[in-house]
Amino acid sequence: MRVGATLMLSKRWAISATGPTVVLSGALFLLAAHRSAAAPPESPKASSYAPAADLAAQVDFYLNRLSESLANQAEYDGAKQSRVHKDASTVAALVLVLGRHDEPNKYQSAAASMIQAAQALVEGGEDFGKARSALDALNQAAASGKGDAPAWADVAPLGALMKQVPIVNNSLRRSLEPSRFKKLSAQVAQQAATLAAIAQASLFDESMVSDAADTDKWRQFCAQMRDAAGAMNSAAHAGDQAATAAAQKRLTQSCDACHAVFRDK
Repeated sequence: MRVGATLMLSKRWAISATGPTVVLSGALFLLAAHRSAAAPPESPKASSYAPAADLAAQVDFYLNRLSESLANQAEYDGAKQSRVHKDASTVAALVLVLGRHDEPNKYQSAAASMIQAAQALVEGGEDFGKARSALDALNQAAASGKGDAPAWADVAPLGALMKQVPIVNNSLRRSLEPSRFKKLSAQVAQQAATLAAIAQASLFDESMVSDAADTDKWRQFCAQMRDAAGAMNSAAHAGDQAATAAAQKRLTQSCDACHAVFRDK
């Protein structure tokens, strides 16, 4: 049973005819037990898999691309709507990690309000007016530097994040060619940080887990993807093309193994 379902159950029990005080206590006991059994593992320091500077640079990249996608209503077609959906979801994942980061960064204080605005953009992305307003709110939140630190949570549609992964990964593959890597190593590091952030954010979304017994397996796959992307980031910063390519291969293998369990059933 998911935590959300348990919360709903506790509310129903709280107003049952058998007595609100006694039954509510029992429901809260079950909720506490469920959280204890199913709580995600403690997250490692974000700097261990994605430097704050790389994540912030990627937020800037996606904010700019969102502005490009929403520059002209007459040109806001299905392809751009789809890109906005993925990019706004990615911003939410990036900012989640930045908000919880152990390294100070320019988006840390504004993270919670940025996530809320990014979610509004995801929700209203098919309507140009709503999307444009949400983007304006997102940019205003980013510039304000004000807000609360977010909690680790499911912040974006898993499907949108998973569609972004191959787009980023294909760009990484091209950049890992020996003739291009030296020039593009900084970009490789930043894109690897994006994949690490997506994996970390996905760890808190169990929508693909139909059997509670597979919850730990899902979390392990997310952690493997995050750590492989983190290894790519570190190797790219070190200028080691071979180590970066090896880590990218591990990341792809992790994704394929996860798909075999959770997507291809």
